[in-house]
Amino acid sequence: MQGVVESLRAASRPLAAAAVLVVLEALTLLGLAVFLAVKGIVDEAKSLVGVVGGTGLALVGAVVLLGVTPWLLSGARWARSPVLVLQILWLPVGFSLAFQAGRPELGAPLLVVAAAVLVLLARAESRLSAGESVDDSTAAGGSSGPSPRVQGQAGR
Repeated sequence: MQGVVESLRAASRPLAAAAVLVVLEALTLLGLAVFLAVKGIVDEAKSLVGVVGGTGLALVGAVVLLGVTPWLLSGARWARSPVLVLQILWLPVGFSLAFQAGRPELGAPLLVVAAAVLVLLARAESRLSAGESVDDSTAAGGSSGPSPRVQGQAGR
């Protein structure tokens, strides 16, 4: 636990905030997995495949998020990828829940948290923590176009 606290202190604020949201998401997914399993057993679910699939997906998402969070805080570039992928996957799920299924109380928080994590991880401070080079115009919020390394490879 001491190492996690020190990692939170050492990380940039946007990165630390993203990590806190990711852990909260993972804990919510664990709760969802338990809820789905219990509901499937108590209600004698019509579809065992649906119960096992939903519970399994929630567990896998939780394990992935909890597993990469310490690496995310330590600045490992690879740790951002699974977090970003899961956040992008949550966006259509949240939209579907909020607007198509008529459950905005479930979909809206999912959309807000996923969007917040995406924005926090895209911030220049978070990218610098991960060892990416960020030029001044990108750090100020502007777009600098392709990096010089990419421009030099365009003719190949």
